[in-house]
Amino acid sequence: MSPPTKSGVSPIVWILLLVVALCLVMGVGGLVMCRSVVGQATETAGCAITGSMIQKATLAYAQEKGQLPPAATWQDEIRPYYARLHSKITKEMDTEMEGAPGFATDMVKGMIPPGPEAEWVCKTSGRLTGLFYNANVAGKKLDQITDKAGTPMIFEADLPTDGNRKNLNMAYAKQDPKKAPKILNERRDWLVIHFEGDPDFGSSSSSSSMDFDFKTEDALEPKDAQTPAPSPVGETQ
Repeated sequence: MSPPTKSGVSPIVWILLLVVALCLVMGVGGLVMCRSVVGQATETAGCAITGSMIQKATLAYAQEKGQLPPAATWQDEIRPYYARLHSKITKEMDTEMEGAPGFATDMVKGMIPPGPEAEWVCKTSGRLTGLFYNANVAGKKLDQITDKAGTPMIFEADLPTDGNRKNLNMAYAKQDPKKAPKILNERRDWLVIHFEGDPDFGSSSSSSSMDFDFKTEDALEPKDAQTPAPSPVGETQ
């Protein structure tokens, strides 16, 4: 297995692998239990990683376009930025898991977020929930968001009953904690992603936020891949 990199997801990968190793010591019964525990943990981490990627992709979009995406098409608008982050984390995960046992790789890869063209949803113990864009901030300029650490950009909520899972959006409202998804038979808090800060699961644990070290610039198109500006008349590049 390759040594840890500076990737923001590396600590989580190694913690989960340590849990797997401890479960193996417990024998077959421990491994069965391990699959369940680690599986639920990776699902929750994957939800937070997806939210963090959406946050950085949205900020990159606003940086280039001068305003936040419209509510009705926000997912379509930020997809190219999200795709760059998804490619980055997939490559880093493959590198970090090189040489790991197959079953461990399968469990840890459960953290990889849905692809750019997939449904951007969270899965917790078999239950699907949606990641909604806060319609109250749609179309605004970033400098109009005065409390970036306290203003929700993306938040988790139950999927709509009409079956739609694309461009989910509505005005932010605190969700009912009694209806939140369960992990290890205990309800966790609903995920909220603010304009600044880490993915936040509220008071679900003593460490309620997760830092994945994604950067907004990672979602932008590399400068050397951008179309060069046209040359003035009479000049050649």
